[in-house]
Amino acid sequence: MKQALCVAVMILAAMSLHAQQSSETKQNANSNANEIKDQKAAEPYRFVLVVRETKEGKVINSRSYSWMEQVGNQKSESTIKVGDRVPIAVAAINTEKNVAPLSTQYQYIDVGTNIRCTAHIEGEEISLDMRIDLSSVLEGQTGTGSGLYNLPPVVTQTLSDIQPVLHIGKPTTIFSLDDPMSKGHLEGELTVTKLKE
Repeated sequence: MKQALCVAVMILAAMSLHAQQSSETKQNANSNANEIKDQKAAEPYRFVLVVRETKEGKVINSRSYSWMEQVGNQKSESTIKVGDRVPIAVAAINTEKNVAPLSTQYQYIDVGTNIRCTAHIEGEEISLDMRIDLSSVLEGQTGTGSGLYNLPPVVTQTLSDIQPVLHIGKPTTIFSLDDPMSKGHLEGELTVTKLKE
């Protein structure tokens, strides 16, 4: 009698465990299906960033950066780097005092345009997380000579960390800055358009 009762209890426990596992499997399958349904297929978009530098109301410099990116409702990221690597003397080796160094050690810094853009679709708009780093070496500021006797370069920098939300196809000013050094003005306009398949 006791043996039969133990067998019955074991059978009921096994059936309960099987039912629970089946329920969890079904829930996981439904969850995965909903996630796939919610994910919007990535589509091709063109990004055009125009950076204008003005002084006293006149455009003195204009640069355009264009790239394509597959964008959906999952985040995608693009990076653009344009410029030079500028050497800076960080150490000099010599054997005598008051004598120019026999050798010099350098470190290099990136100077130019660095753009990082993360994008995803939100309804009829596109949401961005951008870092735009614009830098240059001032002319005539690097001095003469050699090694550590040479003046280090003076680097100007404009850095923007922004999270704009754009209407697709509409040009939008995403940053507008005054330069206190040059008394000029810097403005960035971004246009995102959907490419036809």
